[in-house]
Amino acid sequence: MLLVEDNTINRRVATMMLQRCGVEVDWCEDGSEAVHRRFTSNCDLVLMDCQMPIMDGFTATGRIRDTEAERQLPRMPIIALTAHVLDEHRRAGSEAGMDEFIGKPLDSEQLYAYLDRFLNAPINEPDLHPPT
Repeated sequence: MLLVEDNTINRRVATMMLQRCGVEVDWCEDGSEAVHRRFTSNCDLVLMDCQMPIMDGFTATGRIRDTEAERQLPRMPIIALTAHVLDEHRRAGSEAGMDEFIGKPLDSEQLYAYLDRFLNAPINEPDLHPPT
């Protein structure tokens, strides 16, 4: 999975949540790097922050979708990570080609449900409180 997140703390939290359920995580800090990594790394899904310096997630997603179409590549799922889940942000993300949205702070149940849906593989939320 490619995690695109410029905030160090958000990136660490998301990485830990993903690694706890066995997902391998590659990451980058801005949209322009994400566009490049989408086509040069081996990932099955992108978690894309919407608000980043250099290139935001909406622009990066649009460029990824354009390149996929030009090269006749399969559409890779892109899930937006955003603190703004207003209808206008969802609309902008949908227009750019984002498949789904997860609000920040991340909700683990929602994240794991989307991973299960888009990766077509059961993702079991780890038991963070095993019996003693």
